[in-house]
Amino acid sequence: MLAPLQLMLVPLDPAILRPLPNTPALSGVLETLAFFRDPDFARSRFERYGDVVETRLLGQRTVFIRGGQAIGDLFAQGDAVQGW
Repeated sequence: MLAPLQLMLVPLDPAILRPLPNTPALSGVLETLAFFRDPDFARSRFERYGDVVETRLLGQRTVFIRGGQAIGDLFAQGDAVQGW
């Protein structure tokens, strides 16, 4: 059986934040349609924008992340902020 999806909210330090590479999606309607139609949606966005991509799906800000370095950086930020 698969483990349930877990969401981790991590407060970020504004002094070290850089803008995320993002798609030109304003409302997210076209991105949402592409997400449901294209099984390679995330891969195509990663190829175009890099290992961390921000877009809008169903009107909500959504961030896709891949790769050991990017995921390690995310968890390191969480560890530093939450004292894990």
